[in-house]
Amino acid sequence: MSRLFGPLGQNGYVVPDLDVAVDQWLTAGVGPWWVFPHVDIQRFRYRDHTDRPDVGIALSHSGSLQIELICPHDHTPSLYREFLGRHPGGGLQHLGFFPEDYAGHQQAAASAGWEIGHEGRIGTIDFTYWRRPDNPDHVFELGNLDSTQRSFFAHVEESARTWDGVTRPRRGDG
Repeated sequence: MSRLFGPLGQNGYVVPDLDVAVDQWLTAGVGPWWVFPHVDIQRFRYRDHTDRPDVGIALSHSGSLQIELICPHDHTPSLYREFLGRHPGGGLQHLGFFPEDYAGHQQAAASAGWEIGHEGRIGTIDFTYWRRPDNPDHVFELGNLDSTQRSFFAHVEESARTWDGVTRPRRGDG
């Protein structure tokens, strides 16, 4: 996948309960968590649906790998809802990549026969979830990060690297 999407940056888990999932990861020693209980999605498209889902997101790191937890709060159609329909307990839903040449990697994915599962915008981040038509559980996210988002993600990584395992396990909005 690295030839098509670039270096792996994230494991993305879709979970039925954000607080429970954060607690489970904290018990495993991963943290601190930047928790955003309701993320403002400005633009969203899943197939013919353009309704914006209500989701919560939490971010942390394990080494250099970002761990993202996503919890849909409503029944708006999305790959997240589709995944929980197949895996009610949640689990690893996508691998995330943050290439410098977002447009070039988007074109490469389309040319290689991948299809868009859903796409949207959160803040300044454009994102596209790609999947193979023959395997709906192989999902890859491309995220277009600006310098502010890259800086924030670096801060989340540094916070995890220096975290004492006790102080402020939850940060952000939640």
